Amino acid sequence: MMAIFNGPDRPAKGKGAEPASQTRVARTLARTLAQGALQHATLLIVEDLHNLDPESRQVLAFISNESPPHALALFATGRPEARETAETIASDVISLAPLDDEAVTRLVALATANSGLTQAATAEIVSRTAGNPFVMTQLLEYADPTGPARGQTVLPRSVESLIHARLDRLSPDARQLAQTLSLLGSSVEADLAVAVAGDHAHAASRAMLELEQLAFIHPPASGEILFRHALIAAACASSVVRGRRQAVHGAALDALSLRQDELPNLYPRLALHAEEAGRDDRAIDLHWEAARRARSLGASQSLMVTFERALACCERLGAAGEMRFVDLVLLVFETFHLQGEIDRIEPHLLRAVDYARKQGRRDKLCVAQCHLGIAAWYRGRFAEGERIMRPAFEQAQALGHLPLRFAAQFILAQQLHNLARIDEALALIEELCDILTGDLEFARLGAMGLPSAVANAHAGYYCLEAGRFEDATRHLGKAMEIAETGADPYSESLARIALGRCYLLMQRNLEAVDCLERGAAIIERQGYDPALLNITGLLATALSRVGRAAEAVQLSEARLKQGLFGRTGSYERHYFWCGYGEALVAARRAEEGLARIDEAIAIARATSNPCILVQSLSLKAAALGHIGRKAPEMDAALSEARDLERRHGLVAPRVAFSPA
Repeated sequence: MMAIFNGPDRPAKGKGAEPASQTRVARTLARTLAQGALQHATLLIVEDLHNLDPESRQVLAFISNESPPHALALFATGRPEARETAETIASDVISLAPLDDEAVTRLVALATANSGLTQAATAEIVSRTAGNPFVMTQLLEYADPTGPARGQTVLPRSVESLIHARLDRLSPDARQLAQTLSLLGSSVEADLAVAVAGDHAHAASRAMLELEQLAFIHPPASGEILFRHALIAAACASSVVRGRRQAVHGAALDALSLRQDELPNLYPRLALHAEEAGRDDRAIDLHWEAARRARSLGASQSLMVTFERALACCERLGAAGEMRFVDLVLLVFETFHLQGEIDRIEPHLLRAVDYARKQGRRDKLCVAQCHLGIAAWYRGRFAEGERIMRPAFEQAQALGHLPLRFAAQFILAQQLHNLARIDEALALIEELCDILTGDLEFARLGAMGLPSAVANAHAGYYCLEAGRFEDATRHLGKAMEIAETGADPYSESLARIALGRCYLLMQRNLEAVDCLERGAAIIERQGYDPALLNITGLLATALSRVGRAAEAVQLSEARLKQGLFGRTGSYERHYFWCGYGEALVAARRAEEGLARIDEAIAIARATSNPCILVQSLSLKAAALGHIGRKAPEMDAALSEARDLERRHGLVAPRVAFSPA
């Protein structure tokens, strides 16, 4: 169980339709394309995968999972740096080997038929091509068998120097235009190129034709100019001296800034041009605007890319960048957490705490400490989490700011719950439930979900540890009512996780299946990946107990293939292993199932969490009893579980296996 707090400046959102997160939009698009392919076999071709934006890559990954076999086929090309992305999208990834000399010789012959290229020149080109067709095309363009260099065998030693040599053959206007275009991006609007060219704009059309004829650029289409290959653009850019490079980027920044209606979509480009123009003070403001927009659109992948660029900018600004550094880290924390990237953001959080303290920004310090508390919870470091959250809670109370108080009090309660200090955790969380009523019932307070729903969901969850089912169902019913009325998917997913577990403990297994299936659909649709293992484990448990163990095993193994384990917390992994283990035992794969349950026990021990340890120990004892292995191992598990119950006031779950 988890909730995310971002800070007091998060925009409020009241009742209404379920918001369309970027992940949900991507899934919907992928599903639509896959369904369209059911009518006719469809081939989707993507050229230059490395040039796609992060959100488009996510859509392709979803398409590969949504498409029925043989209905929609995806074929993509890309450079080696896109291989990791390709492996998340395609079932087969092929790295093309270099062509052999015989194949290159045939290609050269086809490309230079009746041109009079000498045998020596052909041999030199084949040798220097090294099996790369792009290098061959550049060598042929340089050698120009119909021109004055016909038969030349003294060729530049690298592809870049080869393109530089071709660049030097251009007229001054064409050379300057090629260099300018190469600094403006992979695809450049013709009007932007003219605007940046300035005094040379009158010669741009002739220069453009020359670049097209000499195979530097594709024929301009729809007002866009595109280099024939990224390596050509990179080589042209590397030939530009620093002073002119900064001037071109500065001119592009000024020209694009005039497009007032398009500015929100241009922030990432503007930030890049500002950086390259040496104007980091302007770039950091543009990165900030780009990050805020990406976050508002739910474009999580783009947000993380923007964040990394912005951090580099902050570093270059030194002390002047520290204020914005804190703001950026707090802005993106929610996204990194939802993507299961706590390891990437936690070191930045530690610095943000230091900077906020030095800056005297008590509210930002409190938010950063709350995020550190979440990170500690995520990794199962609950005692450390309590140490972090005590001063944060005191600070929030002193500031008298309700959003900060909610965050600090809520996260402190979570740490206490996992330390099995249930009465203390309940006192804190139920106080929040009492506060967040009336006009505050649907207040956002900077949280990921609706705080009133989130607080009630957790209050119900904590009640379950002590076997207080009546109180639990009261809180969980309230949480569901608020989440559904407010159409808030995150709050509903938390409520369904807690309610599903409540049904399991009350042995209302069919209701548990229905509740958890609905919750899993929300979590997957919205992209709340860290929670997927948690709810999958609970759902596997529920399915096993209604005689659907084989289905539970299949579901669990499908989740394993998704590679979620590095992107979720210890708590979620524990519940996954418990559910998967119970399903395996129920499906007559007892030894595998017991090994998975032992994985859950190991997590509970490593995190010193009595609440989950009593559950996995009780499950192990029940599993051993189910397979008829009533040995000392079973007695030891039962004895330890009962000791935990007595010492911490916990109630162990009753486990009853159903036939497979």
